[in-house]
Amino acid sequence: MESSNVLGRTLASPGAADDLRADTKAEHNRLNIQHEMLKVLVGGLFIVPDLVKKALDPTQREENCGVLDIGTGSGIWAVEMAKQFPSAEVVGIDLIHPDNVPEIPPNCRFRIEDANLDWDRYAGVKMPSP
Repeated sequence: MESSNVLGRTLASPGAADDLRADTKAEHNRLNIQHEMLKVLVGGLFIVPDLVKKALDPTQREENCGVLDIGTGSGIWAVEMAKQFPSAEVVGIDLIHPDNVPEIPPNCRFRIEDANLDWDRYAGVKMPSP
């Protein structure tokens, strides 16, 4: 994958800088506040708890399943999902790596990717374990 370096930060693609906020730390703080507000609004991390819990229940399948957080931003949602579902592999992708992510669980990781690029490169690919 082609990447670029802007202001000392590795970005997923050369055009990604167009969408990059100048102050990433301030943007991630804003996203964390937004995250907490949305949790209050929907009553948790997701809107349909029964379906999500059933889908991520390790007793319902032979293999662990995963959660993909596209546009992970500060990474807080991915971290909280990984803590709530320790048997699920949670991957957060965004144009830049999240800053100041507290206590990343072993089943959570972050990748620098551009969701606007061709997704064919992931067809049939099993993501490597952390």
